Amino acid sequence: MGDLDHFEAARAFERDVSLYEQIFSTSPACVAHDLHPDYVSTRYAQHRAAADNVQLVAVQHHHAHMASCMAENGLNERVIGVIWDGTGYGTDGTIWGGEFLVGDYQSFRRAAHLRYGRAARWREGNPRTVEDGGGVFADAGVDCSPLQIARFCSGVGHCAADDRPAIQRAAHLQRRPAV
Repeated sequence: MGDLDHFEAARAFERDVSLYEQIFSTSPACVAHDLHPDYVSTRYAQHRAAADNVQLVAVQHHHAHMASCMAENGLNERVIGVIWDGTGYGTDGTIWGGEFLVGDYQSFRRAAHLRYGRAARWREGNPRTVEDGGGVFADAGVDCSPLQIARFCSGVGHCAADDRPAIQRAAHLQRRPAV
């Protein structure tokens, strides 16, 4: 769709939602949206849920990525999710980036993360932006070692992670497969 802050993109988004509902003869039983309160998609979801009298569900950005990786890999148990896609609005009202989450489809725990304050520096004068997950991984420090991550994540059946060697080692230390 593009950046929904642009009028034409937002119109295309609404038009396409309507088109898909017609094509598939469906309407939502609930409407999910990003946890960030200022996104155009959040405002759309709030309006749509109220208009259709359906449940509205706020979803943390990085937890949504973890859940989609779980679904893609057919996992139905607790996992270690490593999300390096940039920033997302956190459950504590701060901007998160570079997350190690432990959880399942319903809930998660933030086991580790990049240090606060790095995201602003990535945006200003850095050719590798916040949106560049590789830049996030290469340019910022994580407050935990792979061994500490493995300790945080004990009791987890799988590690649904981006294929990073450090996470593979952490999973190996816990004798857990990493996908």
